[in-house]
Parts: sequence; structure tokens; C-alpha cells
Amino acid sequence: MPGAFKKRPQMFLLAIVPNPEVQMKRVQTTLSSAQLLALRASPVQLLAAPGPNKFYNVLGCTAVYIAGATPYNLNGNLFLLIGPALYGWTFPYLVGLLDEAFDTLVMTTPSGYPHPASQGVNVPLTITVDGASELLSGDGTVLVILHYTIESTS
Repeated sequence: MPGAFKKRPQMFLLAIVPNPEVQMKRVQTTLSSAQLLALRASPVQLLAAPGPNKFYNVLGCTAVYIAGATPYNLNGNLFLLIGPALYGWTFPYLVGLLDEAFDTLVMTTPSGYPHPASQGVNVPLTITVDGASELLSGDGTVLVILHYTIESTS
């Protein structure tokens, strides 16, 4: 149509400026079959509390399940916790990881609900299972790799 106004798409540029005071870190832990079978009663601490007025900002989680002769009888899923169990963050693709009969690689980011800052500041980061009881059987291992930063509330 002659003379019609053609709207141009708006373009935005997002500049990300690295903060030299905040460095990405990495932690790697292998969970044995014995640890996995007792994970509900004995969560494994991946990172100690970071210090006063500091908290972990978990950027991502990679889990490598090395299947054993027997897959785990799922009675829960891996659950990453920062602070008390009520305020843990989940990694949705870790669900069902332990009941595979083959080696499995999962890369995921956290999802979670808002929670009081007091429950996430200066607390350790642990991994557990969220079922009603322990995993019932199985003999594989899981390599857990976390990428994170330590942030300050002040």
C-alpha cells in the first residue's frame, strides 16, 4: 500500500561487563554407591558455608551417572540444597537420572522458589534425595560438577 508506514524492529544491545571481584568457580564430587544409598539420611556437603553476608549463586550443574550392574530403585531424585531442606533448589533434569541402565550425562540449571534471604546466606551446599526414604538398591556412581559464584549481600 503506497505511503504505508513500515515499522522497523527495535534492536537492543545488552552489554555484560565482568565484575573482577566475582569469579566463577567449580567444584567436582563423585558420589559412590554407598553414599547414594544413604543420601537421604546423610546428605553430602559439596561446599562449606561461604562466610558472613555471602551466598552461593549456582550457575549450573552437570551430573554424569556411571551405571553399575543394577540401576537404582528410585525412591526419590537428586536434590541440591542451599540451607534447610525446605528451601532447596531443584535441578529438574536430575529427576530419573539414577534408574538408567546406561551411563547418562545431564547438564541443567537450577529452579526454585523464593525463600527468605536468611535461609540462603552463609549456609553450606549439599546434595540429597527427596524421596520418603533412601534409594532401595543400585550400584552406580554419580559425578557432580557445579559452576557457581560467591556473592555478597552487602
